Amino acid sequence: MPTYDYRALSEDGTINTASVTAKSEEEVGLALSQKGLTPIYIKLRKQNKKFDFVRSVSLLDKSSFTRYMSLMLASGLSMSQGIDSLAEDTKNPTMRKILNDLAYGLKSGKKVSEILGRYPNVFDEAFIAMIKAGEASGTLEEAFSYLSDKLRSEYELQRNIKGAMVYPIVIFIALILMGFVLVVFVLPRIGGVFKTMDIDLPLPTLIMLNAGEFTQEHLFIILPSTIVGLVLAWFLVPRNKLKTVVNGLLANMPITGSIIRRIDYARLTRTLGVLLKSGVSITEAISIAVSTVSQPKLKAMAPMFRKRLLKGVELSRILKETKIFPSFITQMLTVGEKSGNLEDVLAEVGAYYAEEAESDLKNISQVIEPILVLVVGILVGLLVISIIAPIYKLIGDLQI
Repeated sequence: MPTYDYRALSEDGTINTASVTAKSEEEVGLALSQKGLTPIYIKLRKQNKKFDFVRSVSLLDKSSFTRYMSLMLASGLSMSQGIDSLAEDTKNPTMRKILNDLAYGLKSGKKVSEILGRYPNVFDEAFIAMIKAGEASGTLEEAFSYLSDKLRSEYELQRNIKGAMVYPIVIFIALILMGFVLVVFVLPRIGGVFKTMDIDLPLPTLIMLNAGEFTQEHLFIILPSTIVGLVLAWFLVPRNKLKTVVNGLLANMPITGSIIRRIDYARLTRTLGVLLKSGVSITEAISIAVSTVSQPKLKAMAPMFRKRLLKGVELSRILKETKIFPSFITQMLTVGEKSGNLEDVLAEVGAYYAEEAESDLKNISQVIEPILVLVVGILVGLLVISIIAPIYKLIGDLQI
């Protein structure tokens, strides 16, 4: 749906400038009139579809939005009026545009799920399904509250993951920069000194010196080619396929595998529990919940889960037969199914695995630090030996 930029005059003489998505310019004008605004101009925004750089909406932004919606509905405030106020205070331009569209759509008689469903890159299938269930059952306030708690938990987990990865990434970047400076600037100068001495150099020293000379001579070809290659890969390689491949590799590695699996267990159980609480059927909920995990093998099982559930097989039995899920999950689900309290049990299981994943992340961070220090020490030691070995050989020759 096209986006229109408009400027309109309110009854108190204030000029409002914003954007909204609509089918036509006439539809925008009608909506502004219903809000008591007199259009000054309405202009269709031109979009570059090939390179449309849009600021993303963070988990924290979405959590704040859902919390605000829940509180607004609980207080009895007019939804469109409350959304207008929120849009004015929102700093994220993408979120502001969504809120303007939401306010405009509600005044046009559309549902919240229908409007937010236009932004699949911001609101995933689980989010929209919960909103639809809340609208159908008259529990939209509870749906937004559940979503707020879920998004807040995901944000905390994501923040812990990023925090654990900061130190390794900084060390890795420092290693690359150090290697670049040594190869391009230091080694060629040392190589020139050794050449004037006319001595036989060890093989490791020759390899390093030749690599330094080659890089320095072809720097203006290597550097731009690397940058262009990375940029092309960023735009041409499908992100979803790349993410699937990376997640598959990480899930099979000894250190990261357990963390990836526990994060997936937390996401799956949390999402499933929240969807069931919102009134979504279990067959639809399991398909949506499985889509939130990162392991390709687990994602591929979604049709099988749905098919078995439609045949009346209990969820705990289905998960047990896959031999992927720990016995703790299947046993807890069995208890939840027998007690009729499956939603709460799923929430507890999700919280447990989220805590376990966070604990693993902290432990790995503590293990990675000394390993990285050891790697840096080995690389520096090899470099020093490659440089000092010819000098010692020269000194030995002179003594003879």
